[in-house]
Amino acid sequence: MALELLSSMLLILLERQAKTQLPAGEYANPSEELKRSAKNVPKTNTISKKRHDRS
Repeated sequence: MALELLSSMLLILLERQAKTQLPAGEYANPSEELKRSAKNVPKTNTISKKRHDRS
């Protein structure tokens, strides 16, 4: 029972978080402009993590 409840809650959470990526979502078919601007985004958060660790 608890596992079933937890699983259904997790599914709702994941659907909400991935909504923009799913078919018909805002980012499912990104424009060329969005693809171009995304090339400049760091692939990891290493820099921000290092800054946070120093604090």
